[in-house]
Amino acid sequence: MNRRLLTRLGGLSLAILLILPSCNVFTVGSARLTLWSMAKHPNHYAVAYPYLWDAVPWMALGFLGLAGSLAVITSRQRTWRWLWCPTVTLIYYFLVPLQPNYGWFFHRIQHPMSTPPIAWAQDVTRRDVLRITGDLTAQAESRGEFVCPSNDLNVPSRFTWGGRTLLYEVQCMDGTLRTPISLPTRPATIVMKVSEDRHEAWFQVTRLKYDTGAAITWVSNYGGQDLVIHKSITEANKPT
Repeated sequence: MNRRLLTRLGGLSLAILLILPSCNVFTVGSARLTLWSMAKHPNHYAVAYPYLWDAVPWMALGFLGLAGSLAVITSRQRTWRWLWCPTVTLIYYFLVPLQPNYGWFFHRIQHPMSTPPIAWAQDVTRRDVLRITGDLTAQAESRGEFVCPSNDLNVPSRFTWGGRTLLYEVQCMDGTLRTPISLPTRPATIVMKVSEDRHEAWFQVTRLKYDTGAAITWVSNYGGQDLVIHKSITEANKPT
């Protein structure tokens, strides 16, 4: 009798301890699922990130761990074998942060590039705008002056609107670097300022502040300041 009681108490103790990481894993998956749902919402901006693919394994393994722990807690007839379920979840919970940059079998909590989705989006946007401004500068050199693009760039950005990928959009204005700019209300918007002689141009690009929402800000450089790219057809091109 005492042996059965000790076995029961041991099983309950382990089940209660193992249910905690299972709850955490399930919560993480649910949070990703919520972000995915918000990203699909009409009239809603979001980072173009595979939130659903992150949510599925975390929710599935979290549910598996919860089911195993609850099976032992709620019934005396079930053996310790049910605890293998939360044990698998526990191993996954501690294994994932130790994965290489691109993971092994499952998506990480963070983006595969080991940064939060919004940080990844800014980094890739920074590279995108450097490439785009390089193309616009090449066109200016062949034309002899900077001219606002008359056609859409047709270049996909790292942001979505109602679940659809936004294309980069160029807004043009005359002036110099000191001319104040009104912050656009759309991410993936490139503001292009052209000098009076049209031999110089300055570029800035917008992004989301958070994974989802309507808060917009400028893409920053690696030092934290707003990224301003200066291009000239009369001297060496360099970002400032």
